[in-house]
Amino acid sequence: MLKMRLHIFLIFLLYSSNCLTIDHDKQCSSRDTCSDSTLKSPSIYGDEPFIQHRNCFCDSVCQKYDDCCNQLNLLNLNNYECIDFLSPTNLKNFLMFNPLSVWMRTKCLSIYVGSSSDIRCRNLNKQTFIENPLLYIPATSIQTNITYRNYYCAYCNNDANFNIKLWEYKTNCAGNATGYDYTILSKEEQVDYYIHSLTRNCSKTINYPRVGGTSQPSVFIRPCKITVPSICPLGTSDDLSQKCSQSNTAYRYDIISKVTYRNSYCAKCHNRSDSTIKCKDPILRSSMSPMSQTRVPSLSILFDPTLLERYLNYDSENNATTERIYSLSYTCEKSNELYNLFLKKCSQIINSSKEIIISMKCSYPVQTSEDYTRYSNGSLYLITQAILLNRDEYVLVNDHRIVFCADRLKQNRPTFSYYRNIITLICTSTSLVCLIIFVIAFWLIPSLHNLPGKCLLLLSISIFIGQLTFISTSDLVQYSSFCFTSAIFIHYFYLSSFFWLLIIAIQIHSTFNYQLIRRENNHKEKYRLIAYNILVWCSTGIIILIACLIQFTNPDSNFSPNYGYVFCSISKSNAMILFFLVPIGCLLLIIAVLFIKTILAIHHSHKMAQIAIASSSALNNNYNNHIFIYTRLASLMGLQWILLVIALIIQQTWSWIIFEIINSLPGVFICFGFLCSQRLWNHIKQRVMTKIIIRRQSSRSNTTSSALMTMTFQR
Repeated sequence: MLKMRLHIFLIFLLYSSNCLTIDHDKQCSSRDTCSDSTLKSPSIYGDEPFIQHRNCFCDSVCQKYDDCCNQLNLLNLNNYECIDFLSPTNLKNFLMFNPLSVWMRTKCLSIYVGSSSDIRCRNLNKQTFIENPLLYIPATSIQTNITYRNYYCAYCNNDANFNIKLWEYKTNCAGNATGYDYTILSKEEQVDYYIHSLTRNCSKTINYPRVGGTSQPSVFIRPCKITVPSICPLGTSDDLSQKCSQSNTAYRYDIISKVTYRNSYCAKCHNRSDSTIKCKDPILRSSMSPMSQTRVPSLSILFDPTLLERYLNYDSENNATTERIYSLSYTCEKSNELYNLFLKKCSQIINSSKEIIISMKCSYPVQTSEDYTRYSNGSLYLITQAILLNRDEYVLVNDHRIVFCADRLKQNRPTFSYYRNIITLICTSTSLVCLIIFVIAFWLIPSLHNLPGKCLLLLSISIFIGQLTFISTSDLVQYSSFCFTSAIFIHYFYLSSFFWLLIIAIQIHSTFNYQLIRRENNHKEKYRLIAYNILVWCSTGIIILIACLIQFTNPDSNFSPNYGYVFCSISKSNAMILFFLVPIGCLLLIIAVLFIKTILAIHHSHKMAQIAIASSSALNNNYNNHIFIYTRLASLMGLQWILLVIALIIQQTWSWIIFEIINSLPGVFICFGFLCSQRLWNHIKQRVMTKIIIRRQSSRSNTTSSALMTMTFQR
């Protein structure tokens, strides 16, 4: 192996000396342009001659690293830095060549700026390799093919997951009792022992991940050549400065200072003469550490990623809570305080090592641990919520918990066609008007103020408040507190309407199965109505209370309703199912059973009607009227959910429109179900006729009185 390497080095030396003696335009052109033989991607291993020969590259990923031939750098898309990863190990004095540098990502996403991971990623504390080698050990993602300066850079770019591959930290401890060839450090005390005690006086280096016992990389690593920044000094003409920064890559080398420039324009603006600038790379480059060529026993160390997570500002073994997440994007008056992102206030920081400190400005933060799908570009798809988050729109608290901002979701929440909004507005307004008509008609007819009628009235009031709140406030998401209250009102009164429907079903079922002949007195009806109110409002309130407690105590739960986050209503599908659809489904199931039993009881009551007394006949008519309304309303409620299931299955716009229309018209069914009663019209007709007769009698009385007074006056 060592002999083979020496042969390669000799070839390089011969190749380099040849490059220094001949410098023709034709040879420069072959290094600066693309051909069929230059379409390969350069590798950090085995491609030293190819990399030495090329001044730019022509493969499919060169645009990503901004090292393509014949490409203008107009957008400056390169988010990577060319890093000499072997230099910090202080082994340059032992090298027969210059280290081959690698494109690495060395900065965090903006939402992490100022955090603990950002400080370690950029090494803002200026720690050396000896003091903290963790900051100099690169990590490469198998999924995204991005190499990071260290693990913390991978973390603050949301790429530190099970696909991350840490590079190898290797020590040469000749003469020491280090019988280990390979070890993984998973505890802090192991780091202190191996790094600062056992290997303190050993030579140290870094190796890229390899395949088996070979020198071939097991991950994608992009080699590069470190150049002078593509910025011309002050006083340079605008035309030359622009050509330097925007022209394509075509490396030029100063054979005297051994400095590399991005292209000939950059070399020219630094006043380098043409005689010293060459297009052939005079520097011998390789990525191999000299320790790879020795046979001295050495210690190879890898760091467990979970260990590195614990060096950040949270404990990965414990779930983070919203009370511990702070943002640096807000200003607090006191120096020892930071802004709590979820509590929305400045709080004192007692132990920053136990807090999660990030840089995110957000009005509606969401913390979730739901399942997600990660894509190669770093974006996440939250499966349950059907939300796609770009790489810079979320923060990884750990592998199973993320924090993201719902502000964008509020701005880009689902919108509906204008005509659908108009249809919903018209139908809901019609329902509200019909409910008002029903209440007025109910109030004008005292004889209908019995127990079933009062329950129907309370059902109408629940629907009225729910629909009125929905139509007037459901889109006011800019007012967070008001939107939150509105969402609870909508949920509460819509759900209570189904409980009142159940009460009506229970009342009518009870009447026709147990109390067909007996009429209850007003005193008993009063207490029963009170019991019904307690049952409905408390049952609904318990469901709402549980939902609110989950949102307050564990807002990242899949079952948190997130009132007012995206809409002024429930904003999570799982919570909608648990706290709305499941209770409604159970209530409708009970109602269906009671409905069937009531119909059977009515059929049986017809046989008894032949021997019933007149008073019970009147009672039958009274309850038959409410059964008529109840039947229509129960059919309506069932029809709603049948249409919902159909709409969910076929996913057609017209099916959703039909569901929205039917769902917006319960007031119409109640009103017409009530007004389409022969008994009601007879009663209204009777009242009208009575008033007419009274007026006629009053008119006749007034006429007679006037005649008598006239005769008296004449006498």
